[in-house]
Amino acid sequence: MNQDAWIYEDSIEKLMEVYNTHPNKDEIGILSPMHIDGSEKNWISFWINTYHITVTRQD
Repeated sequence: MNQDAWIYEDSIEKLMEVYNTHPNKDEIGILSPMHIDGSEKNWISFWINTYHITVTRQD
């Protein structure tokens, strides 16, 4: 993680929940939170345009 990056308090817990409930763990290569800018309103488009992203939102 970069020195200017930060995560929400429950980010790791939510990533592990996704991993633990995924039916086929062989499909998982990388788990990563969504990368957003400092405003917390805009996704950093590099990640959206470069990688296949499956978004699971659990509020």
